[in-house]
Amino acid sequence: MLFPFSLPILKPRKISFYVKELEVENSDMKNMLTGKTYVMHFLCICMLLIPVSAYSGYAAIVIDADTGNIIHETNANQLWFPASLTKVMTLYLTFKALNSGQIHLQDKLAASQKASNQPKSKLGLKLSESITIEQAILAVATRSANDVAFMLAEHLAKNEKSFVTKMNIQAQALGMNNTLFSNVTGLPNDKQVTTAHDMATLALAVFRNFPKYYPYFSIPDFTYKKKTYSNINQLIKLYSGTDGIKTGFTCGSGYNLMASVKRNKKRLIAVVMGIKNSQSRTKKMMTLLDKGFVDIDAAKVSRNIAEPRPKSLKSASNQLTAKQCHQIYSNASPYQNKVSGWTIIFGAFADKRLAKQIIKKVKPSMKHFINYGHAAIVKRMMGGSMLWHALWSGMKKDQAGKTCKLLWVKGEYCKVLHPSLFSEKNAQWY
Repeated sequence: MLFPFSLPILKPRKISFYVKELEVENSDMKNMLTGKTYVMHFLCICMLLIPVSAYSGYAAIVIDADTGNIIHETNANQLWFPASLTKVMTLYLTFKALNSGQIHLQDKLAASQKASNQPKSKLGLKLSESITIEQAILAVATRSANDVAFMLAEHLAKNEKSFVTKMNIQAQALGMNNTLFSNVTGLPNDKQVTTAHDMATLALAVFRNFPKYYPYFSIPDFTYKKKTYSNINQLIKLYSGTDGIKTGFTCGSGYNLMASVKRNKKRLIAVVMGIKNSQSRTKKMMTLLDKGFVDIDAAKVSRNIAEPRPKSLKSASNQLTAKQCHQIYSNASPYQNKVSGWTIIFGAFADKRLAKQIIKKVKPSMKHFINYGHAAIVKRMMGGSMLWHALWSGMKKDQAGKTCKLLWVKGEYCKVLHPSLFSEKNAQWY
């Protein structure tokens, strides 16, 4: 039997099969810079646009979803870059088209060259590759797929420019007076601005107007071409009662989050924008929601979100410095093109051939679970040595857990890794 290099041999009966959940960032741009051209282009933009003292605050709002009353607000009318929160409007118009019968969930979309060329994060659809409307909704709602958002726009309005016009008309109709869209993805554009107040207005409109489709935002994961994608909105897992809605990030916006939470027959919708990192964003949102549920009972209300707001005269400011942006992208995980979803690790080896051998060895013991996911071998530094890690990736949580239990019974070492571990360059895999 081959045992992992420098790994302890553990007895199965006291093994915890799931690694502790880590906060994972939904970054719409976190994985987009895969080539030198994108890297240089992006860094130039950051250097030009982001002042040295860029991170100077945040924006937030909490409302009672039943009444629209505002329970808390901080800089709620300050202009901000929406980042991938933009895609909520893209989906709003998709739901509207579904309701009218213009499109149907099983209609097929085909990827154009422009859609295929969209930067990450994306599903990676090639030219003419197809996907259903429902799969597209899931890809955008849970994975913030830029290529798929672009495909929806082209399908509904022939091209992105025409769809953006529809987005802005809809924004005005909803009372989002301080919002201007320039693209359908939320990728950096100085002219694309919004406010926490307007994003809460949009979240409330999605919840009220499309109850049939709103649950798509709470789907924990979905599978496309035998590959499982987990929802990158970690609040769904970390905060009880959360059933949507979306995260977003660019260097200009900082870390944004829209949330909808129901507890004790009361529902809050909250938005935070411009937080410095994903962990702080989650913590800030939880704090606001905790206080919100207390204040809603105490009937602490400032005003209603439907009340007209004057045009904001404050310009949007970039939240992270060029240095911070560079650190984020230079620390981005190099493993995400090989691993995704729940993953089993069989060991780490000094020789790639040994990693291949252990995967071949454990396959017969995986029974019917071998039909889920795929083998992956990742070269990674561990303890000062470069080792080859033998993995089985792209599984669902229950599939990975049951498979690993089977392997322990057979005397094989394995451990299940949470999907978030592969977006953290220096995360411990065991």
